[in-house]
Amino acid sequence: MWMKLAVPVAIPLLGGCLLMPVGGDARPLIRLEAVERSAAPGTPARWSWPVAEPGERGYLFTDSLIAVRTRVNAAVVRFRLWNTGRAPITILHDPAGFDPRPVACPSAGGGLELRSRGPRGLETVVAHGSSHAEEVVPVAPSPASGAELWRPVGLLCFVFDPVQDRIALRVIVTADDARYHYTFWYRLIEAPRED
Repeated sequence: MWMKLAVPVAIPLLGGCLLMPVGGDARPLIRLEAVERSAAPGTPARWSWPVAEPGERGYLFTDSLIAVRTRVNAAVVRFRLWNTGRAPITILHDPAGFDPRPVACPSAGGGLELRSRGPRGLETVVAHGSSHAEEVVPVAPSPASGAELWRPVGLLCFVFDPVQDRIALRVIVTADDARYHYTFWYRLIEAPRED
């Protein structure tokens, strides 16, 4: 599975107060808005809309191959993927570099994504009926030695970015010699007030 949220299915390095407003009615400031699935980049995609859990504290998505539950809290975006198909599936992780040292927010619209903090280039096999969990973090690209290197940034970088109101988690899943590209689109629900 190729996870960019870096999951190309991917936050403790983030500002801890950023996703939950102060007060007893705290809820995530971002939500899973839609899921896009295609056989390859550039091919026609099929769009699906997840179901919100009560209070919009988490979101559920399912199709003939996978089921996903995602939750956002003040520190992390959690992502659990179940194999709902008949055969084992393989999650292809992003081969791009990931430097765990956090960086400052990039300029507005700087191309933030969600990616896994796990080791790059590995594959995760999930048997029928089994699941795999990840935590994903917002990352920003930075050039390094002619290749892309992704480094974590705080969720506030996304929440306060006036240009980028959606952030993508990209996951590649293989099953029965076919490859499926999923993009999980998270959108800002509301911007925190700057008092």
